[in-house]
Amino acid sequence: MVDLTRTVFRVLLPISFVFAIVLIGLGVVDSLSGGIAVTGVDGAQHTIALARSPARRRSRNWAPTAAAFLNANSAHPFENPNAWTNIIEIFLLLVIRSA
Repeated sequence: MVDLTRTVFRVLLPISFVFAIVLIGLGVVDSLSGGIAVTGVDGAQHTIALARSPARRRSRNWAPTAAAFLNANSAHPFENPNAWTNIIEIFLLLVIRSA
């Protein structure tokens, strides 16, 4: 039990915090609000859902059963906006699970 606790607090949590900040810097949406109201081209009001995506992504790498907030996992543009975030996420999936 001591080894598990040390691993979580000394390895997994620091990796999670650092890469959450990196993902936010690369454009992954991170917000405490429920959504943003926008007016569409047709004049109708729509709500764009926002979430704490980088924070949840790290826990999803630890536990593969954790669900994505926006339902499409890394396929949603808010959770994976460019190629660099995709490379980082694939790297973290490999490193964390193989460790």
